[in-house]
Amino acid sequence: MIDAPLERGAELATRVCPTKHGARPRGGSRWARTWTQPARVATAMALAAAACRRAPPSDAHPRELVVSLAADADMLLPPFTATTQAAAISDQIFERLADPDSTLNTIGDRDYRPRLADRWQWASDSLSIAFHVDPRARWQDGAPVTARDVRFSFRVFKDSAAGSIAAPLLSNIDSVSVRDSMTAVVWFHTRTPDEFYTATYSPRILPAHLLDTIAPERWRTSACGRAPVGSGPYRFVRWAPGTSIQLDADTAYREGRPVVDRILFTVTRDPGVAVSRLLAHEIDFLDRIAATDVPRVRAHPELRLVRWPSEENVSLLFNLRDPTDLSRPHPVLGDARVRRAIALAIDRPALVRGVLGETARVAQGPFPAVLLDSVFLPPVSADCAGAGRALDAAGWLRDPRTGLRRRGGQPLAVRLLVPTSSPERVAGAVVLQAQLQCAGIDVEIDQTELNTSIDDLEKGQFDATLLDLKWDPSPASARQIWAGASAAPAGSNFARYENPEFDALLDSAISANSEERGRRLYRRAWSVLVKDVPAVWLYDLVNVGAVRKPFEPRGLRADGWWSDLAWWGVGASLPQGGSRH
Repeated sequence: MIDAPLERGAELATRVCPTKHGARPRGGSRWARTWTQPARVATAMALAAAACRRAPPSDAHPRELVVSLAADADMLLPPFTATTQAAAISDQIFERLADPDSTLNTIGDRDYRPRLADRWQWASDSLSIAFHVDPRARWQDGAPVTARDVRFSFRVFKDSAAGSIAAPLLSNIDSVSVRDSMTAVVWFHTRTPDEFYTATYSPRILPAHLLDTIAPERWRTSACGRAPVGSGPYRFVRWAPGTSIQLDADTAYREGRPVVDRILFTVTRDPGVAVSRLLAHEIDFLDRIAATDVPRVRAHPELRLVRWPSEENVSLLFNLRDPTDLSRPHPVLGDARVRRAIALAIDRPALVRGVLGETARVAQGPFPAVLLDSVFLPPVSADCAGAGRALDAAGWLRDPRTGLRRRGGQPLAVRLLVPTSSPERVAGAVVLQAQLQCAGIDVEIDQTELNTSIDDLEKGQFDATLLDLKWDPSPASARQIWAGASAAPAGSNFARYENPEFDALLDSAISANSEERGRRLYRRAWSVLVKDVPAVWLYDLVNVGAVRKPFEPRGLRADGWWSDLAWWGVGASLPQGGSRH
């Protein structure tokens, strides 16, 4: 059995956050109001269904679902979570005030369903929203969830000095006040179309009674990041570092018992091995299938391929600062002429065809196509000779003996950081290496484990990387990746890109008082970004995964396949419990 190692306590991380209270859940009501429409009733989706593992279910609550991860989680405390692997797990433990539906509409609140907040009300001037916490909500140590937790959580998420990577996304939030024990009021600096999204999408609500005694500079490294206590449908049980993380259903969860008793997130870094484990009945769900593995998965009678929209793209990201001294420009990539020449030499369609097949599409701009309303990267044939002429003009001349380029004593060499957990990016790096060599650019591929790669990105210890980004539904999330104020290590702007014109346009787009004005300003901002070439945007991913029958994934959203993981089903049957009302 896959869970046999979980019985060996010596190798497991068993630290937990301290607990203080005990209580039982109770009932509550729901209502909501959109920012442009009259008040209306907001209801949660009924998504419960039965499930099983490797054999038809014998009862309403199957024992276990095994989910494969390409890498271990970095940490499970949401403000500091940097990887999708960690987000998939922590989102089973922690909750938002409200959840978007599958449309991922970020304007107003029409397409949101209640989560920790059972109702909310807008101020007449739309500069504040009062969220009423569901009185049934309990932390998994029994303490009630209160408005104080909401206020504390926003404090943590807005604190970039403490390491929160989401802080730039919350810049329009002025403060959070407590109206009464169950009502928290979120106040905004300016009225914008996506205020509700800003207040609910990034912040997950954290237990103040477990964290407020910890100094802010220690939040990131606290024990709660490795053994968290949340209010969601699953409880943290144990973490075997580099191997697995186990969550068990919270049978007292206010929305009903989750369908599956246990979710085991197991780490398999080699994707080929992950597919073999899937075929051998050791894994139930794999969220990423390589193009080369699609045929054999499709032929397996106990598996089904699943596809869903993607907000994920891959770029060749440049470090614009010198890795040896971040106060100076990069000796090679600090020159925009070099970056443009690299972009001109890359044949993106050939890369997609040769490596990714049906699992990707050539990028149309600096963000996934679903977030763009214009094409910013029209199809242009790669021009190796043109790239060479541009480098000649910039003073980077070929060495007749090696064919590689130098300017003065500086070689035109790039160390390309690639995580070993992604064979597609490793294969893509080899293709890029060959394509750029034709222009006299020397590319050295540096393969490292994913978390080591992230550490190098944060420290600026790289020349370039193939960066896979899963975007939030709003284009405002660009602030987190490209705004000058978000430069790593405090933020996620790993390129250390800075352009005041871009920042001003982005800020104006985010705070625009109409959708049309916002779109115009976003287009101008993207045009500036594309002209500066802090990255070469290569391709948008197409989500292709596989699940073991008879499991039926529910709610596979573009921003995260795991959003309704607690309510996955089996066939057309319904469980005796585990429903959401």
